[in-house]
Amino acid sequence: MFTTTYWRWSAGVQFARLPAGMAPLAFTTLAAAMTGSYRLGGVLMAVYVVAEMAGAVPVGRLLDRVGAARGLKTLLGVVALGWPRWRSRHRPEPAKQR
Repeated sequence: MFTTTYWRWSAGVQFARLPAGMAPLAFTTLAAAMTGSYRLGGVLMAVYVVAEMAGAVPVGRLLDRVGAARGLKTLLGVVALGWPRWRSRHRPEPAKQR
């Protein structure tokens, strides 16, 4: 009933959705390991979910308007151009040696 093409598509879709489901869990686990409290993890998870909801509408509209292939190339270009600028402003402090 299901072809090999279907199973490949299904696996691809599941793997594509995995980061969105695992990121809140990773935020909570990391914050609990670093601070010993789940409070910061909950705040990080809430911020991530709100940002994901806010970004989903414009991204969905773009992909509906121009198509998935062209829209994803555009989004990848925007991220590639913005990442170095963001990174240059948010450099971590060097670790202090004892």
